[in-house]
Amino acid sequence: MTHPTLRIISAGAAQGLVRSLEMEFVTSHANLSLSCSFGAVGAMKEVFLQSLQGVDPAMNPTADVMISSQVILDQLTHEGLLEPHSRVNLGLVSTGLARPTAQAPSDASVQVSSSEDLAHVLRTCTAFYVPDTEHSTAGIHLKGVIERLGLWTEMEHKIRKFPNGAIAMKHLAEEGLQGAWGSTQKTEILYTPGVSWTGTLPAEFALGTLYQAAICPKGHHPELAKAFLDLLVSPEHQAHREKSGFESVKP
Repeated sequence: MTHPTLRIISAGAAQGLVRSLEMEFVTSHANLSLSCSFGAVGAMKEVFLQSLQGVDPAMNPTADVMISSQVILDQLTHEGLLEPHSRVNLGLVSTGLARPTAQAPSDASVQVSSSEDLAHVLRTCTAFYVPDTEHSTAGIHLKGVIERLGLWTEMEHKIRKFPNGAIAMKHLAEEGLQGAWGSTQKTEILYTPGVSWTGTLPAEFALGTLYQAAICPKGHHPELAKAFLDLLVSPEHQAHREKSGFESVKP
């Protein structure tokens, strides 16, 4: 007897939330397993499309659930690849700064509240860890911010790029380079042991991204997909979502 596997393709920003609820969902559905892929929004969009095209069904079976930014889900819904009425809001995620926990100040002595403060951090850091600057929400934004500050050429040799924010933060924590900073979305910083959230980007560079989840009509397990989305957005887990870095969406 074949046991069902729910296929979830997700932006890295939701990895911590999905993983934290995985056990609860699996234990409430006998013989169920989850097959999850996480990464930059652009890369996960390609994984999603390939899953529908049957490019590598053994490694990338047809998606049941897609979790990504509102912009990406708008595109996929317009193309008829997601159930429009199934879409739910997970919440807004801010992009901000991180430091290795061992180096993070225990007080408010390091303030990054202005463009001048941010420029100082970028000039004086020994390395700056970021997600993919071509395919990830935060990475694309951060590159634009550094360019607006006129520091990209000066900074480029110090910028360490990784496939997604979670991997960037993992390296920031493990390498422990003195004077290093990093930046990605809040959920990925909070999910990574060994790094600490130090605050959002200055107001003029602020980025809040709305993340949503939806059901793929070509998926094999629509009822399980609906149950998983219900779990993700259940009122009982609101505090859990906020602790993971998702801010409630105001009506």
